[in-house]
Amino acid sequence: MVVLRDVSYSKAKGMVENYLKGHENAYMYEVSNDLGLDLKTVHEIVEELMKEGRVK
Repeated sequence: MVVLRDVSYSKAKGMVENYLKGHENAYMYEVSNDLGLDLKTVHEIVEELMKEGRVK
């Protein structure tokens, strides 16, 4: 069971970006589980970071 954290979108975005710097080949469900963030939110953030060119 994963306990979801209640954080702002901007904080979650920073968390995801930092996580992906150290885990470039991570699956979105891994990011979600490891950070305790909602999978849908992680997906939205990753899409946004990709459009911004901040992650691959």
